[in-house]
Amino acid sequence: MPGDPRTPAPNPPGADPNPPGADPNPPGADNPPGAPGTSIRKPRMSVQILTNTLLIAVLLVWISTRQLSWRAVRVDSVWRFPAILAIVGVVVTASQYGSLVLAPIDVAAVLVEAAAAVAVGIAMGRIAMLRSTGGTVETRTGWWGVALWVVFIAVRVGMDVAAARLGSDLAASTGLIIVMIAVNRFARAAVLVHRLRRDAAVEVEAARSRV
Repeated sequence: MPGDPRTPAPNPPGADPNPPGADPNPPGADNPPGAPGTSIRKPRMSVQILTNTLLIAVLLVWISTRQLSWRAVRVDSVWRFPAILAIVGVVVTASQYGSLVLAPIDVAAVLVEAAAAVAVGIAMGRIAMLRSTGGTVETRTGWWGVALWVVFIAVRVGMDVAAARLGSDLAASTGLIIVMIAVNRFARAAVLVHRLRRDAAVEVEAARSRV
């Protein structure tokens, strides 16, 4: 409507539509909220990190409690818990990222996490105490085991944060956390089985020498 103060005045002939100092692309002009191409990675990754932290805290309390008490250990059953964790982790990861094309940062992050999981698992197996009670072998790692577990968790949380900043969704996924805990438990179990078999061989040799 002519004379309506709400109607913007047209630019006079020859006027520059973008005067000096004006931003031709103000914030949000290209990708307003909800438009295609708008990044939603940060909010989603923040929720992912929070979920992962809560999951890790629960696992930390549960596994630490188990490591502080004597528990029976047998060669035929020591692999069961890591195998269950591995299956669950692979299924969760596949359901979240089944069609994901791995980037170099994804591969690098997974290798670093796997190396840390194996190293801590081997250390846990080596420091684990063994005792024989009524023909049953029991084990526990004590507070040193808890300390190693905290170190592993700290590395894992650090990887979550780094992965979120570097753009690796896979490295910060909940399923991969479960897989890495399974890798840690597999490494610990391998060392325990080696020690149990070695001790059994020593006992057999000692029994033969007494005959």
